[in-house]
Amino acid sequence: MALRYIADPEQAAQRNREGLRFLYGLQFPGDIPALGKDCKAAVASQTASWLALGLKATAAETKSLLLNGILDRLFQLDTTDASPSKTQFAAVLATLKPQGLLKPAKALLNQIIELLAARRQTQAVLAQSRQRSSKAGCGASPRFVEYQRLMEELLPQDFLSRLRLDEAGERRRWLLALAKRIERAEHAPLKDEEKAKRVQPVVERLRELERRNAGPRCAACREEIRLCRRMVEEFRVSVFAPEMGTAFPVSEKRLDAQMQQAEDVCRRVE
Repeated sequence: MALRYIADPEQAAQRNREGLRFLYGLQFPGDIPALGKDCKAAVASQTASWLALGLKATAAETKSLLLNGILDRLFQLDTTDASPSKTQFAAVLATLKPQGLLKPAKALLNQIIELLAARRQTQAVLAQSRQRSSKAGCGASPRFVEYQRLMEELLPQDFLSRLRLDEAGERRRWLLALAKRIERAEHAPLKDEEKAKRVQPVVERLRELERRNAGPRCAACREEIRLCRRMVEEFRVSVFAPEMGTAFPVSEKRLDAQMQQAEDVCRRVE
C-alpha cells in the first residue's frame, strides 16, 4: 500500500476506509476468505430478495458490497470518516481477536437476510393492496406513493454502503410495522390519514433539522440526529402498529426534547 494525497473529501474518505479495512483484515487472514464465501452463498441463496430490492449490481458486486459492509461494521469504520488512533485501532482488535470475525459476522449476516425478507414481504403486501384497490377503482390513491417512499427510505437499494448495519434488526421491525399499516389502511383509509396527521409534525421537524445540518458535522451532532430518526420511526410504530411495541419509550414530548437537544448540540459545534 502507498500513501497519497486526494483532494476530493469523499474519495479520500472512501480510500481511507479501504486502507483501514485492509489493515484490520491482515489480523484475520483465515476469517476474511471464509466470510467472503458466506457472503457469496447469502447472495446466491437469496436471489429473489436481492432482486426485489432493485439493487443494480451483479452477484459478484453484491457479494463485495455485503462483505465490505459487514467488515466496516465489525471494524467500526461506518460511524466516522476519521482514521482511528493507535489506541482505538488496538481496542477494536482486542474486542474481535478472542472470538474471531466469523461468529459476529454470521450473526450480522443473518440479520441482513431477515431484513431483506422483511422488505420483500412489505413490498408484496403493498403490491397486493394496490392491486385490490385498483380493481375497486381507486388504485391511484396517494397513500400508496407514500408507503413506497417510506419503504425505500427504510431500506434503500444502496443500503449496504449507506446505512449502519447494526440497525438491521430495528429496520426489519419498522418494515414489518409498515406492512401492518398498509393492511389496516386498506380497511380504514380515513383512520390511517388521521394517524398520519399526528406523525407529520415530527417528520417535518426532523426534515428541517437534517436540512440545516446537511453538511459535514461532528460525531456528536450526527449521533443526536441519528437518535432523532430512530425515535421518529419508533413513534410511527407506536401510532400505526402499537402491538409490536417500541425499542424504547417514545412520545411527542420525548421527541420534542430530543429534537431540541440535537439542535443545541449541532449549534454548539458549528
